[in-house]
Amino acid sequence: MVCAKPTVVGIGVGIAAGTAAVVLLVGCGAGHHSTTTAPFRPPRYLFDGEFNERAGSKPSPAVWHAKAYRAPSGTVWSGWKSISEDGKGHLVITATKVGGVWYSGFLSGRRSYRGPHRIEVRAKVAAGDGVWNAPVWEWDYPHGVEGLENDVVEQLGRHPQAYLTTLHASARVERGFANATRRTLSSGFHTYAAAVRPNRVDYYLDGKLVRSIRPRSLGGRWGFVRTRMVANISLNMGGLGGTPTVRGPISLLVDWIRVTPLR
Repeated sequence: MVCAKPTVVGIGVGIAAGTAAVVLLVGCGAGHHSTTTAPFRPPRYLFDGEFNERAGSKPSPAVWHAKAYRAPSGTVWSGWKSISEDGKGHLVITATKVGGVWYSGFLSGRRSYRGPHRIEVRAKVAAGDGVWNAPVWEWDYPHGVEGLENDVVEQLGRHPQAYLTTLHASARVERGFANATRRTLSSGFHTYAAAVRPNRVDYYLDGKLVRSIRPRSLGGRWGFVRTRMVANISLNMGGLGGTPTVRGPISLLVDWIRVTPLR
């Protein structure tokens, strides 16, 4: 529609995810108008954490549960004591050695999701022998009792230029790979992702495909799409990471974590 003298007949303000969009309704006469600017529509996340609160604050307990128990590695998950935000847009999980025991943090999401999805994190892993970084992984809701687990990234400090991706179909059936990167992963932030589909899981580092795992490699056991899953973040010491020789405290930084539906 072309108007000789367009007239603004209304102004609307739309707010989505903290972003405002001003919409001008322009008309040529009574009963005619058009929208000149479409409102911003952010992606629909199945689950996310952005960690943009002030320094020293804790992630929302309505979104996250902080685990509190002793892990098989010997690390003590110390609830919220080892977990905070830094005021710069990061979650900080800090591992500290006290009296010969390592204390650290393990966050598990309270909201589950299912179906094809992409789970992704932007994180800077901690460095040092004995460190077992897991900035994003998922298991069956709520506590992984069925044995389904997708380890999107497990980075061991003793192998600074590599990380692990592993799918667990049960406690005894798994398929995993070590991914060489030719870069020291603890030196900066990187994005780690997995696209979970009915016929495969694709793993990405900084947007580049590095690995795919298909159902046949797990004997056809494939509950990762139909099962309700939940996202986790943890910083372990020992166990798969080997005997810790690094001195604490050390920290894992997470910029954001996002779970997006796939079609």
